[in-house]
Amino acid sequence: MNLMKTKIKEQTKHTPGPWTINPEKQGGPWFCIEAGENGWVAQVPNPDCANAALIAAAPAMLGALRKIKSFSESSIEHGFRVDPAVFRDIAGNTIAAAEWDEL
Repeated sequence: MNLMKTKIKEQTKHTPGPWTINPEKQGGPWFCIEAGENGWVAQVPNPDCANAALIAAAPAMLGALRKIKSFSESSIEHGFRVDPAVFRDIAGNTIAAAEWDEL
């Protein structure tokens, strides 16, 4: 067993995604970051829209990093090259989810 992998998995336990932003949930000047049936995971002051979007994208960012790591490990293990467009697309989609647009 790889102890490093086990330790990392134990440290990354969090409320499952996707997380979404609900500006109305608290009825005040707060954005509520919700995790579906798991309730809310964070509150962010209303003027901090970009921070709310970044927090809500955290599970997607973790997922993207895991995909990139998996593709990289597979390419090393099996001796093939991964098309850089795969990494570009994973990163681009994740960045779009993390950047503030408009609620």
